[in-house]
Amino acid sequence: MLVLIVSAAFGCDDAVFRTLAAPPIPKSGKSSVTGDSTIDGARVIGARFTMVSDVPVSGWRGALSNPERQDDWVPERFGYDLVEKVDDTHMYLQVNVGFLFGAVQIRRQLVAELASQATGSRFVTCWRRVNPDPYKAGLAGMVSDATWQDPSAGWWSVEPFGSGTVVGYQWWTLAAGLPTAVVKFGATQTLPDLMDAFEAQARSLAKAG
Repeated sequence: MLVLIVSAAFGCDDAVFRTLAAPPIPKSGKSSVTGDSTIDGARVIGARFTMVSDVPVSGWRGALSNPERQDDWVPERFGYDLVEKVDDTHMYLQVNVGFLFGAVQIRRQLVAELASQATGSRFVTCWRRVNPDPYKAGLAGMVSDATWQDPSAGWWSVEPFGSGTVVGYQWWTLAAGLPTAVVKFGATQTLPDLMDAFEAQARSLAKAG
């Protein structure tokens, strides 16, 4: 059992969001780390990225603060099939992600607990998978036949850097039963483009004022 990720309350500074060392801040493009870690004796795999953006914190905050709408503008290839609000702090998601040109297809559904915090000019938003059983009655008609996601978590962090911002992204999941090498490779090929999609939305929101 992953005790840290089933505790009653959590925040974006919890240890579950520090499973991989932060990549160095790149001069351009994205710096990344993929790897293995251990939480409460269980092996997890994940990816962590850092990028420099010309979009202010306010634009990024707008893009990251409404997860229920993200499936409206995140490109379909990233597998956001359905994102629905369960209550003020939980979302239901259906994800269908293909790696190696679709040769490896990972279909999952999950209920995620969400949190966000602002410390000075830094904004962080995070999520972790929770036991879906207490929420299934309220998800009638939405639950699919996809496998329920194993323990997993992720976060975004945005803070001023030079004339723009430095943006961090991390995602991890329980490694058991997954093709680890494929997932690591697929993450490095897929997630940088996902960050670009979020940056484009953040830029659009910043221009709209």
